[in-house]
Amino acid sequence: MGQIHELVVQHGRDTARKLVPIDDKRLVDLAADVLADEKGAAGFTYSGFCMASLPHRSLPDDSQWVRNSEDF
Repeated sequence: MGQIHELVVQHGRDTARKLVPIDDKRLVDLAADVLADEKGAAGFTYSGFCMASLPHRSLPDDSQWVRNSEDF
């Protein structure tokens, strides 16, 4: 994790803003927003997309999975 992210995690947004140069205060705000969004956000993917996009059986270790479709 980057230094500014570490400051936000350890000290919070307000204290981290006091610890960085004036040019980096905007970066502290951005880092705090990203970290706040990741903590409570739940990600969802449509199950049909997963079923249509992934291989339906095991592939040999030396093969590469490629999916081409004009429908997506």
